[in-house]
Amino acid sequence: MFVYRTIDDVAALRIYVERRRKELGRTVRGAVIGGGLLGLEAAGALQELGATSTVIQFSDRLMNLQVDEGGGQALSRLIENMGVKVRCNTATDAIKPDKHGHVGSLKFADKGEQVVDVVVFATGVRPRDELARDMGLEIGARGGIVVDDTCLTEDPAISAIGEVACIQGACIGLIAPGNTMAEIAVDRLLGGSSTFPGADTAAKAKAPRSRRGELWRRLRDHARCARAHLRGPGGGRLQEGSS
Repeated sequence: MFVYRTIDDVAALRIYVERRRKELGRTVRGAVIGGGLLGLEAAGALQELGATSTVIQFSDRLMNLQVDEGGGQALSRLIENMGVKVRCNTATDAIKPDKHGHVGSLKFADKGEQVVDVVVFATGVRPRDELARDMGLEIGARGGIVVDDTCLTEDPAISAIGEVACIQGACIGLIAPGNTMAEIAVDRLLGGSSTFPGADTAAKAKAPRSRRGELWRRLRDHARCARAHLRGPGGGRLQEGSS
């Protein structure tokens, strides 16, 4: 079992997959738990290493922070067309070993099971809010230090920014909103009145190098089809409510 965060993580994953392929004498079967940005990158990394990969996503769609339902369906099709299997609405209950003590299978909450040889966890971040809890500061329902739109906690002498901050009801594990919160906190310290405008959850996925051209071609073709659908017969643009 591996996480997917640093260069060392990727190096360890490569060594393990190559060793298991030699031991098993066949293609290594991989699974990634987590269908966000890092999860898709991890699935691509497994493919680059010659393993099969399945993305297991608890939410109803991939990259649920970045795309809506329709976008999630389109993304799933694109990813599956690149050889990665996708399972959404799937909760993993347990990881079972094989008879040799290696990872053997995943057990799901719906009683399903999948045989695997390697598992990568890309399930996002959890706010480290222990200090704030010990201090009695307000904590969000799913963790994180509650702040207002100026990044202040209920104690006016304490600010919180980044992944540990629960702002507008959510902890946001992306760099762009964290940078915005930092700018707001600094501006307030300098006498300004900036407030958090909402989270920009745009993100850039890094596809495996050998598959990038294919991915972008598919995205371009999908966008072209969408534009064609929005234009009615004869090239006129469909108006809302038209039939």
